[in-house]
Amino acid sequence: MKPLYKISYEVLYKAYKVENKSIIECAKLFGCSESPIQRLLKKYHISYNKKSEMMIGKNNPMFGKFLDKHHNWKGGKRVYRRMKLSEVPLLCSNCGKQNCNLEVHHIDFNRSNNKLKNLQVLCVSCHRKLHYQERKLIQ
Repeated sequence: MKPLYKISYEVLYKAYKVENKSIIECAKLFGCSESPIQRLLKKYHISYNKKSEMMIGKNNPMFGKFLDKHHNWKGGKRVYRRMKLSEVPLLCSNCGKQNCNLEVHHIDFNRSNNKLKNLQVLCVSCHRKLHYQERKLIQ
């Protein structure tokens, strides 16, 4: 690890601006974390993109982690909504309203049955009416 006071302006400028390395890559190169590199960039008056640069593209720790590869994956309980909305036109299948808040309804009323043929896209109003009618029938 190179002591930070030994990282000169020229070396840091070359790595960050000329070689176009990110703050994370510079930190790895100099054997430290990102914050000392940011402090040196500020000290040497080298413009940089603060936190936003660190989280873009491959620098984002969640880059390329979808569905079961993501650390918050819960077994697909809520993914059905995105899947259904991505495959059908964005309009209510009951009244045909467009450009409104849409919800995904389980046709058989079983929330654990997330097969696409059991899902129906409805506007909020139609979805509420449908569940209201269902509760009226049960009583």
